[in-house]
Amino acid sequence: MNNLNFVKDVYALFGFEYKFFLSSKPEKYLGDDEVWEKAEGQLKQALDDFGLPWKENPGDGAFYGPKIDIVLYDAFGRAHQCATIQLDFQAAIRFNMMYKADDSEDSPIEALSKEFDGKKGKYFDFEPDEYDSQPFRWEERPLKPGFKRPVIVHRAVLGSIERFISILIEHNQGKWPFWISPRQVIVIPVSHLFDEYAERVNQVLKFNGFHSSVDLSNLRLNKKIRNAQLEQWNYMLIVGKEEAESGMVNVRSRDGSIVGMLNVDDLIDKLEQERQLFPKFRFSDQS
Repeated sequence: MNNLNFVKDVYALFGFEYKFFLSSKPEKYLGDDEVWEKAEGQLKQALDDFGLPWKENPGDGAFYGPKIDIVLYDAFGRAHQCATIQLDFQAAIRFNMMYKADDSEDSPIEALSKEFDGKKGKYFDFEPDEYDSQPFRWEERPLKPGFKRPVIVHRAVLGSIERFISILIEHNQGKWPFWISPRQVIVIPVSHLFDEYAERVNQVLKFNGFHSSVDLSNLRLNKKIRNAQLEQWNYMLIVGKEEAESGMVNVRSRDGSIVGMLNVDDLIDKLEQERQLFPKFRFSDQS
């Protein structure tokens, strides 16, 4: 349940909508049928208790156990399978993993691990190959008295980080939320007479941890503003004589709306509050 909550919190943070799928036993698998049935039943119960809609995906489980796949949807409605929560009851056997049991009531995972207790050990013979000139036998080792075999939970929330970032870029279409934006604030002086003041404002913003820059080019003011909009800066701070004399900035957002005149200290407080704002959880059923 904690894994499902973690996925929910992360995807809500980035503004994604998503669906849950239970992927069951594939055609080729390891382990006993009764263990698979019990594991799938426990995942179904966890999804039911979580309270969000889910669907079955028959035969798409891993060879070592069933899994919950989470499919997210970007702004274009395209589906991407990134997160997954998988039960693995084979790795513990292969690596002879065990833990000391106590007399308390079993958790669902501990109950599942009991399915391995007392089962006859299996073995596999490996013929010599290019890596080893000698034959090798792997044999399952018995549990020590008072010990149990654990079940491994594989959890991936983002999946491949490079793939997730590419999905996030397309999802936001360049319009990054302020809290994660690489281009938060740009300071634009109306002429070179106010470059020094613009630099001072930029340094204060950087000192407070914001991703900021200053446009000291020879372009006209309208062209600077247009470039900043095309580059998707969240905010543009226009500074001229009035702003320099009063210690203020004229704030515009990237959609062209005018926020107005703000004292630099008040602006920093406003940006700090916005930096702490994360999207609330939302879920819409995808048919």
